[in-house]
Amino acid sequence: MNKTWRRRLIFLAIVVVSLFGAALLARKFGEFYARREVEAQLRKFNDGPVEFGELKLGWRQTVASNIRLLDPVDGDAWLRADQVVAKISFWDAVLGNVQLQNMIVRRGRLTLRFDAAGNLITQLPSLPADEPLPCESVRFDD
Repeated sequence: MNKTWRRRLIFLAIVVVSLFGAALLARKFGEFYARREVEAQLRKFNDGPVEFGELKLGWRQTVASNIRLLDPVDGDAWLRADQVVAKISFWDAVLGNVQLQNMIVRRGRLTLRFDAAGNLITQLPSLPADEPLPCESVRFDD
């Protein structure tokens, strides 16, 4: 009887460790995929490079911090935000079902540059006429 319980406990320990390891791998894969997808989605809002710091992948949403959309001409940031919250869940990222529908931009700052004649020199993004908007709704919070 003692050997049977010992075998059951060892089997249970192996199952628990395996599930924990699989969950960690899925989370790392999900974070990697979510980071790549969030960057690709943010690039749809910008013709130039996109930079962001930390990405936190949650069960119901993803939060990217220190976002900068850079002007492709001079490399200066024309849009900065402390955080962007996207409704991308952990399972959406793991399963590859990332579709940006709603975004919340927290503490966003827009910088437009003009020349001496008053002409806008900041290159803002443009979308082709036949392409849908990259996001259904964007809300700005202070």
